[in-house]
Amino acid sequence: MPQATTETTIESRLDQLEASRNRDRFLWISAFIFGGFVIWAFLALASDVPDLIEALGGRNAQRFFDELVPYPVRQSDSWADLGPWAAELFAEHGASAVTGTFGIATIGIMIAAAAAALISPIAASTLATAHPYGLFHGNSPAPIRVGWGIVRGISRALFLLTRAIPEYIYAFLLLSIFGPSLWALILALAIHNIGILGRLGSEVIENFPAGTSSAQMMVGGTRTQAVVSAIFPASLNRVLVYFFYRWETCVREATVLGLVGIPSLGLLIDEARARLYYDEMFFFVLLGAALVFAGDITSNIVRTRLREAA
Repeated sequence: MPQATTETTIESRLDQLEASRNRDRFLWISAFIFGGFVIWAFLALASDVPDLIEALGGRNAQRFFDELVPYPVRQSDSWADLGPWAAELFAEHGASAVTGTFGIATIGIMIAAAAAALISPIAASTLATAHPYGLFHGNSPAPIRVGWGIVRGISRALFLLTRAIPEYIYAFLLLSIFGPSLWALILALAIHNIGILGRLGSEVIENFPAGTSSAQMMVGGTRTQAVVSAIFPASLNRVLVYFFYRWETCVREATVLGLVGIPSLGLLIDEARARLYYDEMFFFVLLGAALVFAGDITSNIVRTRLREAA
């Protein structure tokens, strides 16, 4: 191709890109405001950087990193003592803490998933209306149309309210009611995740192609039948991705929420930190990470098997 023709093609393409550039003033103003906040935040914190660098080279940091090495290894100068030390620590405290953390996260997310599955359909704009998928025009009285709007609005408000409040706040409130009980943490995780899973579930329903489910409703099927027999089976992989992602988050949150005094990995981490046993603290942190890794592997296996079976 001649060089002049090539240059003309490039200029034409550049003109097309320039013409298609987003010119929405609101987006540009929002981008400038966001950039201004980023620069302001960097400048506000920049004065602390020298102190951070000095702290990293100080005695406290040196002591912290030195004591991450298990105590028996430091005493014998032999890493052969690592295995027996880790095995004893896991048997005495780690196993029960991992079990407790796993139980809190799993029961909490199961309760949240069950509640979200029940409420999501009545929060989806494609189903929670007198005319699902635009069907049955003119056959619904005004009270029914208004009623569906109220139901949809209440469901969405519930999702917004439950996910707007952090798990830690729920945990502190529920500890005042139930005392130092595992159920305080379980319900704290469940309530917060109802809002998240419910919102994601309603979006899955709204974005689901109308073909199969609307055809089913045209021949007399109900909204529930459309969800159970068409939408849920076809969206199972995406639903599981959301479920396992939130389960991993619950494992991490259950570990942190243990700091409020409920037996879990978080409590052991807090106790080890208070005694300045950094080697034990690091061991329990790694147990929490291992639990999340195990969940991620399980999630991948389940979704792979489902894809193969589809």
